[in-house]
Amino acid sequence: MNMDLNEPIYDKIQIQIAAFFGGPIAITYMIGKNYKNLGQPTSAKGAWFFGYFISILMIILMLFTFAGSTNLKYCIPFIFVLVGTIFLEIIQGKAIRLHLKNNGATYSVSSALGIGLVCLIITILIIAITFFGLLAIIGFPAQD
Repeated sequence: MNMDLNEPIYDKIQIQIAAFFGGPIAITYMIGKNYKNLGQPTSAKGAWFFGYFISILMIILMLFTFAGSTNLKYCIPFIFVLVGTIFLEIIQGKAIRLHLKNNGATYSVSSALGIGLVCLIITILIIAITFFGLLAIIGFPAQD
């Protein structure tokens, strides 16, 4: 690992903020960016590929799982934060702590918030495309 302390990374709090708003897409982007800035570009590409695939599956699964529930849908951001934090700790926790211990640079909280909001918009677009695509497949509205 070729760690450059001048290359900023996202720490746990920043990723949690972005995950709350942007869900798994934000987590994936930030973990990949951390890998890249920690000198592991191959791991970054793998994380992005795997993460975006899982993100889309999770969003579609959430659509069907919580569609009929009125209360569970409010838990979705917290589920993303919890799962993302556990995943982050497993794969990058040690590297992030080492980077911060050596006074390595981090991105700003506003950067994390911006990423979260952009990823929220992307998530809404994925949901809308999925919803209207399914409506088109089933032939709604019915043409007489």
